[in-house]
Amino acid sequence: MRGLLRWFSPVLFCVLACACASLHGDEDLAVNVTAKFEGEHIFRGRREINKAFVPKLRVSYSCLDDCRVYAGADAALALALPADDSFFLDNVSPYVGVAYDVTDIFTLDAGYIHYFYTKVPSGAANLGIKRNSDEIYGGVVADVILTPSAYVFYNFGRREVAIEGRVGYTFDLSDNLLSGLAVDLGGKIGYDRANKPFGMAYIDGYGKKDYFYYGASADLVYGINDNAKASIGVEVSSNSAKKNAWVNGYGSAGNKTKIWLNAAVECSF
Repeated sequence: MRGLLRWFSPVLFCVLACACASLHGDEDLAVNVTAKFEGEHIFRGRREINKAFVPKLRVSYSCLDDCRVYAGADAALALALPADDSFFLDNVSPYVGVAYDVTDIFTLDAGYIHYFYTKVPSGAANLGIKRNSDEIYGGVVADVILTPSAYVFYNFGRREVAIEGRVGYTFDLSDNLLSGLAVDLGGKIGYDRANKPFGMAYIDGYGKKDYFYYGASADLVYGINDNAKASIGVEVSSNSAKKNAWVNGYGSAGNKTKIWLNAAVECSF
């Protein structure tokens, strides 16, 4: 039954999200729905799930000329259970926030996220991993070439501070190839320090509590119509932690540099 629910959940999510989007007619209200499949689910440089379905739902409303409030939820659901149940962190993360355009270039963004881990591995549960944690964040986005952004996060449950910067660029291939075709490139670098990640004292056996992480992505995107697009791509992620650090698999030695494929469908209304 569990396996059936996991494969049915992507379909159920898409049906509910599209039904929600079809109900609104306010031009100030925007709904974005994404259904993504990932060969690896990496969060801030740490591996949480292998082969995951990652649905996202975001609703935003322009309450003033320069201000938008938004709410939504992201999830990461494993598509296959590991044989030993050693690494498996299904989670759902609802959030709310507000974005304010300070100038035509700079936007300030701040909000709150609640992380709820619906399944904790049996081995990790013995280490005191918590199912719930709360996080606040603030950042700035610049509407210039590469669309750079910088964010700071603080997680109360993990006593965790994270700083992350991102850049991105889109190459429009419509003039040379198929109409609606583009390539999205992205890059990120971050720093994470957790005094008590998921209730555990350290992230590795050496007492080291912080690490840097970095990643890049390249996606081939096809615009189906004005409201929908599909993409396939490749991503890479790595970090400065040791191979046997918690962020690389609960103390089990492994390859901390991950490369994986993804596919997604995104609809905006």
